Amino acid sequence: MGRKRTFYVLDFLKNFFKWHNVPMMIYLIVNLLFIYLGTMMLTQLYISFFAGDHSLPISLTSTEYYVITAAVIAGVYFIALVLSLSPIGEWILRKKLHCNIIEDADIQNRIIPIFEEVYSAALRESSSVSDRVRIFIQASDDPNAFAVGRRTVCITTALLAYSDEEIKGVLAHEFGHLAHKDTDLCLVVNIANWLTNIIFLGVWALLFLIRLMMKLMTVVVALLGENIAALASSLVEIIFTALAFLCVTLFQKLWLIVGNLLLLATSRGNEYKADEFAFRLGYQDGLLGFFYTLPDAVEGHRNTFKRILEAIATVGATHPATWKRIAAIKKLSNARIAVY
Repeated sequence: MGRKRTFYVLDFLKNFFKWHNVPMMIYLIVNLLFIYLGTMMLTQLYISFFAGDHSLPISLTSTEYYVITAAVIAGVYFIALVLSLSPIGEWILRKKLHCNIIEDADIQNRIIPIFEEVYSAALRESSSVSDRVRIFIQASDDPNAFAVGRRTVCITTALLAYSDEEIKGVLAHEFGHLAHKDTDLCLVVNIANWLTNIIFLGVWALLFLIRLMMKLMTVVVALLGENIAALASSLVEIIFTALAFLCVTLFQKLWLIVGNLLLLATSRGNEYKADEFAFRLGYQDGLLGFFYTLPDAVEGHRNTFKRILEAIATVGATHPATWKRIAAIKKLSNARIAVY
């Protein structure tokens, strides 16, 4: 079966504009709006701190300024999203997640044959799976595996404690994500969040730090000159500057939480589809064996509060209850038995 060669971005857009992705569409649009507003505010801060409106080639209140700023930001945002849907974006996220090449010879001798077996089965099952997928490893006490972009599967060191069949089942599930291109959205969300981090934390922090230093110098001058009124005014400005930065930081953190929760809501269905892919490859027994070791493998043994915290903490916490996934796989098995 031949491999499908498609333009990464066009392929993503084709799969993105669907009803179940509406929450993420809204998030990315509002994210762009926040970056625009943040940039406008930063410009105003820079002018108020260091210069005047006359220092710019156009007026800050002109329509031309707003249009040019919006066009530049939209262009940068688009280029960043395009880069995120490329091997570059995949490499960045892989580094961010500490996915490393497997160098230990014993691990190589065990995992590579397992990976290649499941990979071959995935290639036969779906022409959407790239023929350049590689496996990496992440040092973690959490037994897990995840896909990044379209050419990366990463396992954790804790997963090595499981049997070969269970690891095959987990890998088959991850190849399901690659076949369905579920990981594209994670790349886009990560790059979008990275841009907001630059605007709201990086540049804002720098300007507020400079402003704080300037005000501290004013405080020193006021103390030396015993100017109580100037001292009180400077201290008040320092307090408000610190509070403003705290509010910006808090807002940025809350906004990332919103993005993670929206991604959680959008991608829950993808987990069932990836489980079904592993079932079609014939690795359902290994996947079920892995599921049975998880804390919420039985209905009612689920720490809802903990799962919410995990969803807030990480983009990757997008899995529905394990017992529901077990039931879905058993339903597929029963349907197959009924057919035969």
